[in-house]
Amino acid sequence: MNEWMSVKELQVLCGRLDFMHIYDQRKLIFWCRISRMKIVVMHACYGILSMSKEFNLLTFKYIIAKKT
Repeated sequence: MNEWMSVKELQVLCGRLDFMHIYDQRKLIFWCRISRMKIVVMHACYGILSMSKEFNLLTFKYIIAKKT
């Protein structure tokens, strides 16, 4: 394990993330909530969003299984 990796894990465990990780976390939480809504229009929006490059890169970066 590299020294910088242990620092990253410590930051996560303490809940202290840098701005970009907080921003990514908030986006993922928001998108997750959209995917769980029972409104048909929101499901359509999530379907379009799940095909976007940004969404795919973010889910790949944090190794998140996408809802199909």
